[in-house]
Amino acid sequence: MVFAGDDTWLQLLPPALFSQALPLPSLNIHDLHTVDDGVWQALQQYLSAPWSWDLLAVHYLGVDHAGHSHGVNSPAMALKLQQLDRQVEQVAEQLVAQAAPGQPFSRTLLLLLSDHANHLPN
Repeated sequence: MVFAGDDTWLQLLPPALFSQALPLPSLNIHDLHTVDDGVWQALQQYLSAPWSWDLLAVHYLGVDHAGHSHGVNSPAMALKLQQLDRQVEQVAEQLVAQAAPGQPFSRTLLLLLSDHANHLPN
């Protein structure tokens, strides 16, 4: 298992669980970019070497921090959501492009999880 993102993971799980880990500082809710930028860089590295892991976990924090520090209807939130949408789209495209039988991502499952509901008015 390889991991990049919120350093809380290494406080909650045994470090030996990970063959590679990039824990990033998670407690400054006014920092919308350090964790996300680090995760994106690590994700690109991990996706270019799919034989080096069986499970890849990444934990972005920018959207969560934008909500807590600027509010869910803020320009900062809109920008973080746009950034995350683009990155998820790029990852999905990369996985699909290499998903044919015999290719690196032929047996890959992509899960996206969130811990907050969006309660914006319709």
